[in-house]
Amino acid sequence: MSEKANSSGADTNSAAEAFQEKLSDGLMGLFELVISNRRGYYAQHPENIPTRESVGAIIDSYSTKNAVISGGFNLVPGPWGLVGIVPELTLIIRNQLTLIYDIGMAHGKSQVLTKELLAGVLLDAFGVGAGSLFVMQGSKLIVKRVSLRVFQRIVALLAGRVTQQALKSALSKWVPVLGAAAMATWVHYMTKKVGRKADQILSQDVSVDAEEVDQDERFRSQEATTVSDASGGAAAVVQRLRILACLAAIDGTAHDQEAAFIKEMMSNYQIPPAEESAILSSLESCLQIDIKYDILGANPGDAVGVLVDMVALSRRDSIVHPAERIFIRKVGEILGVAEADVNDLIETA
Repeated sequence: MSEKANSSGADTNSAAEAFQEKLSDGLMGLFELVISNRRGYYAQHPENIPTRESVGAIIDSYSTKNAVISGGFNLVPGPWGLVGIVPELTLIIRNQLTLIYDIGMAHGKSQVLTKELLAGVLLDAFGVGAGSLFVMQGSKLIVKRVSLRVFQRIVALLAGRVTQQALKSALSKWVPVLGAAAMATWVHYMTKKVGRKADQILSQDVSVDAEEVDQDERFRSQEATTVSDASGGAAAVVQRLRILACLAAIDGTAHDQEAAFIKEMMSNYQIPPAEESAILSSLESCLQIDIKYDILGANPGDAVGVLVDMVALSRRDSIVHPAERIFIRKVGEILGVAEADVNDLIETA
């Protein structure tokens, strides 16, 4: 790898650390704020407590609301541009926490809607796993209570995972017009995923453990791995660009605007000249290039990220054409992304 590429990777890691720290600061206190606000709201307006039948509509509503917020992101090119959108991303996470609380109310779980439960649902939805907060005892889910010190560690862990996924979310996020569509697609998908996870967890028998936990070793070990390799690695970036070039050429040859998008993404990620030449040649015919799907399938963040980019690129003219839809589904299947998740991404407005 060239010295320039090494420098780019170091810059990405520095930006990731700054982003994670700022996001972690923004999240502290957010859990209690959401719980206090929603508890007060439903106390004053009990007639507005949602029903189980309305959960699907609630999830759709918050997913759309968050997609609108993310569509207004003004991302400055480069990984440091993410640091500037922490306030908007914090608002999106606040909406996701509110979504979890509302789903809990729909399931009649007002007595167990603690900050630990909200955090556990988010961690699970973002792929960290909530085993350190949730324990199954027979058919009952037990939510652990934790000390302030441990909860601060949990918030840092969550911020790290959000940072990692935001950086992997879409190669196109810094490309004007296309980037806004890609981020809106990713945020819509993740909010829907949070809602579905909340519905799954809160439909069970849930109780809160009376004993408070003050041990954070398990969270500390998880936190150490969340931001490492946040950029996804040069090899993964190249494979994602190869797939996007194939998508652009799926109907025979890439249009000028599609080719321009691909070239701008290559410029943003400093692709080596030999790889750049191969990717450009695939804009004429996808058959000319070999895609190593195993590099992407090893990391769920890369797998979802390339699908987000594919949907954003295919929607450049507001319509996902049949050939593009088939190719997106094929890539999702190869990368092991659930069919329902692929359909969610394709159907995102």
